[in-house]
Amino acid sequence: MTSPVYIATKRSGYAHPKCYLSHTKGCSEKISGEHYISEALLNVIEKQNRTIDVTGFTWLPKEQLSSISKANLKAKILCTNHNCALSPLDSAVADFVAAIGSIDIEQQKQVPLCLAYSVDGTSIERWLIKVVYGLVVSGQIKQKTGQPFLVKEKCMSLLCSPHARWPVGWGLYLPKRPGHVYHSSSFELIPQYNPDNGLLLCLDLKFNGIVMHFVMGKPDTKESFGIHRPAELRFVKGDTSCKISFSWAARKAGEAVTLRHVGTYSGRAPGLDLPRAP
Repeated sequence: MTSPVYIATKRSGYAHPKCYLSHTKGCSEKISGEHYISEALLNVIEKQNRTIDVTGFTWLPKEQLSSISKANLKAKILCTNHNCALSPLDSAVADFVAAIGSIDIEQQKQVPLCLAYSVDGTSIERWLIKVVYGLVVSGQIKQKTGQPFLVKEKCMSLLCSPHARWPVGWGLYLPKRPGHVYHSSSFELIPQYNPDNGLLLCLDLKFNGIVMHFVMGKPDTKESFGIHRPAELRFVKGDTSCKISFSWAARKAGEAVTLRHVGTYSGRAPGLDLPRAP
């Protein structure tokens, strides 16, 4: 189980002009090459796929897959102090995705074992905020108009402290009835925003094909997004069950979400069968 992560850097009094956490005045003088999609997660995807295929960034061909080196998915947006301080969040999400992959592999066996993992759900949420800042500050994602997105100020305090008070309704949701899930070693993020001002409101996500929503605001109806901060994610095959248990800073968790194994498939999952860029 992962532990809550603090941004614990000595107050150096220095604010690096290229670090998006410069307001803390705990910067080092050296800027780092930060993976805006965490290197730890990219390593998990690369290990299972033997390549990293990406689409959707502003500098890539539209609606095509491009094989990209991890070195090309970096931006100079954090100093070395803050990059190091946030690295446990990267490890938390990599462990989460690796657990999903391990369960999927296990349940392809004729007699699977009952595996159990636990993760700090709040670290996953804070990692998503880190990803938002990384993508927005580096200009990797933009509005349809080409203008940059705006991020709510509250996101910064939530990123910097694991015990910051989360506003009502904010956080991670899983659909109550997920429908068909095609497991694949992948990560998908689609930003939803207010077109009038460019303010980010929600991220539609897929972790290894599992649909989730990260909401940065109070929904009109929480039920429209599903179960808020579920206690468990259960994977059932026949009489056996694997699970990933979540812990949350708010302590109170929603009901469990259950996925039932119904078969296997070959080839690319739906939505990932885009043509390759030349």
